[in-house]
Amino acid sequence: MALLSALFLSLLSASPITQPADIDQAVAAFTGKQAGQPGGARHRADPRLRLAACRAPLATRWHGRAGQVVRIACPDAGGWQI
Repeated sequence: MALLSALFLSLLSASPITQPADIDQAVAAFTGKQAGQPGGARHRADPRLRLAACRAPLATRWHGRAGQVVRIACPDAGGWQI
């Protein structure tokens, strides 16, 4: 049983994820500004994020009426959005 638990945990940790740096790059490409610059993201994506890997390019768009928040989404079936 302990062997199965160890194997399962190793598979979970080896699951591919979308790197937070990829999210930062998508936001910078969308806004034309790097994180921390006026018009760009206030902060970089949290390095603790563990979002499933996305096969398709990340989708970006403005969120809300004021156009001050960028929505990033994985357009894969069952994808995520932040």
